[in-house]
Amino acid sequence: MTTSKSADLTHPGGVTAAAPDADCSSDREQSGARKDRTSRKVPPVTDLARLEVLRARLEGVLADPETSPRDLAAVSREYRMVLAQLAERAPADESSALDEIAARRAQRGAS
Repeated sequence: MTTSKSADLTHPGGVTAAAPDADCSSDREQSGARKDRTSRKVPPVTDLARLEVLRARLEGVLADPETSPRDLAAVSREYRMVLAQLAERAPADESSALDEIAARRAQRGAS
């Protein structure tokens, strides 16, 4: 009785495994899938960053010509909610008139 190198090996538990030189194309495909999963970008950590990523994705859906009118309504509603949340969380770039008046009063009181 002769055995070839590509013969299956039987383990004590009844599980068969391919010999080391056998074609393992499914293993290669799985390792490729693992690379795809690991090569993804790291998700943003802060809520503000998540909202910005979501805004960008929603803008892409709104600009896509294949988006149906029914989906446009839902996506635009979600887009408006995300913009409102971003406006609430975004730091104020300019000071208000009340802040300027308070700063002047503080300067006069300190002088």
